[in-house]
Amino acid sequence: MNLCLATIGNNAKQYIALGLRLAADGHRVRVATKEKYRQAVVARGLEFYPLGGELENFGVFVEYLESAKHVSAFKRRAIRRHLLQAFKDLLYSLLPAAIGTDPHGYGDQIPGEFFRADALLWHPLFFGHLHVAEYLGIPLQCASLVPFSPTSAFGPILSSCFRDDLDALNGGHKAVNWQSYSEVDASLWHGMVTVVNQFRSSLGLSGRYHESTPFGQWGIPHVYLWSPAVLQAPSDWGAELAVTGYFTLEDELERRKLEECERSRSLDAFALSGGDPVLFFGISTFGIAPRSLRTLLRTIDEAAQSACVQIILQLREWRDPGQEPYRSKRVFEVKTGFPYALILRKVVATIHWGAVGLVEEGLRAGKPVCVCARLSTQYFAARKVMAMGVGIAPIDLKTCTMSTLVSSFQGLLQPQLQERAQALAETFDSSRALEQAIRAFYGNLPLRDMRCDLDEERIARIYDPHHQLKLSLEAYLAIKAMRTHDGRDDVAYRPVSYSGRRRSKRRIRGPRDELPSPMSIEPAPRRLEVRPLQRTANELTTYSRHAVEGATVLLFRGLRSIGLAHSAVAALDPTRGSSMALPRPIRPRRSSSIALVTEVPSFWATEAQEEVAREAVNKSYEKAMARRIPAQYD
Repeated sequence: MNLCLATIGNNAKQYIALGLRLAADGHRVRVATKEKYRQAVVARGLEFYPLGGELENFGVFVEYLESAKHVSAFKRRAIRRHLLQAFKDLLYSLLPAAIGTDPHGYGDQIPGEFFRADALLWHPLFFGHLHVAEYLGIPLQCASLVPFSPTSAFGPILSSCFRDDLDALNGGHKAVNWQSYSEVDASLWHGMVTVVNQFRSSLGLSGRYHESTPFGQWGIPHVYLWSPAVLQAPSDWGAELAVTGYFTLEDELERRKLEECERSRSLDAFALSGGDPVLFFGISTFGIAPRSLRTLLRTIDEAAQSACVQIILQLREWRDPGQEPYRSKRVFEVKTGFPYALILRKVVATIHWGAVGLVEEGLRAGKPVCVCARLSTQYFAARKVMAMGVGIAPIDLKTCTMSTLVSSFQGLLQPQLQERAQALAETFDSSRALEQAIRAFYGNLPLRDMRCDLDEERIARIYDPHHQLKLSLEAYLAIKAMRTHDGRDDVAYRPVSYSGRRRSKRRIRGPRDELPSPMSIEPAPRRLEVRPLQRTANELTTYSRHAVEGATVLLFRGLRSIGLAHSAVAALDPTRGSSMALPRPIRPRRSSSIALVTEVPSFWATEAQEEVAREAVNKSYEKAMARRIPAQYD
């Protein structure tokens, strides 16, 4: 299959790890994220697409919700305008990420190979994911480190309930929790509805999207990458919502990167010099003025001196390029990009800005956690580690004093806290978590309806309404000479249909009511609708065109499939000439037990291979016809 994974922010490593695992099964995988991750993606053999806009992570949505409560209406509108423009740039880059070419795939301004996704695995905060999936008619799933799906077990992560209520995580199931999700989604949705509907209109989709609950209302499967020991799946979540466990990118390239990372002898000397416990203190400088930051660093230094601890300091966003790193007897500042995995080897506990990835990475290493909380997502992480007994109360960097910091430092060094953190670390299993996520992804795919009726190892691309057959490109070409009708009614096959106004359903039907009754298939548990859409029949031309142009070497071997391919393209696109540009070769991929096909079919390498494949497909076709028209074969 052609699989598109898309995200922005610090969870790109998790998506790359998922992509590598899927590619190991033989799938063609594209990772769409910010341009700065291009080298990390392509160096591992995956395809890349750069997402547009200035949004570096989804925390800006949380920032917007938080700031909207404390500023004037005029300033709130100014913030919203800036956010909406960045959001719009991101939104309009989603479709070419799923179907299109990487503009720099073969170098600067040199486009890469054409790609059309068979399934999407995207972050749930894109907002445009439903509309891209509806336009392409393919399955959509979401993966995230932060749980967004509605539940009565706890309130929405984007609300302030975890800041205001210490017991928000262990107060039992409450109806108000479930109801509050729609309120928070409405706040986030407000102001974006116009942009999203303009995007729908640009895709040619009918109807306007008015719903303010984009996360869970449509039954879209979600995979949450929390450790089940830390976040248990609520009892009111359906089977499509899974908590699979935490994992990150841990391949050979990542290990080599850590080994090649600039080793700081001064940092090693600092960590070993005093003999006192070493803590990590990470500060998100977003919203902190330079003068306030300098005051805060001096306060941390004084608190470390009083608590007899040493601090490895790291600033997340802002650092004056002309300013020297903060260094003292008790505090040692490292560069912003210094790997967190290396820092964890030198410390006994962590204090940081509460990104879920950092929290779980620290817990996996057996380090107690304290969160410097300001936003709702940070308070959620803080309450979670407190509920597990592996963390202490959050720190407010704007109001903290030397005495409160000393108390926090001492709290992290409690022996019972250290013991519980070590015990919790033993429950983390990255390999198992990755396999669980892959299993959940495969389990939520409507594979039976994605497969070709005549060759189940290939993805259906074309729908034959005359015989109600789902056909792969290879099967379509193989049986073309056997078909008794001209195929003018053939349409591009789309295995899934969504709607912005109702839950999707699953069924197979033809494009017109007078077609024969649909064939019976095994019922599936997912709320998906399988149907061909004649509105986009000209996409079949695109599929066939790329199929023909993609078989670089095989086109010139004189096989009969070439003539069939030419005929297929000519029949669907009379204006197209016979000349074809030579594309770049396609590298082979391993076979998989999962339904698998690349966008450019391989066709056949030899005439003998062609004859065997055609005979098998033709037999399947005859059996299918016998089931549909038994009298013809009496």
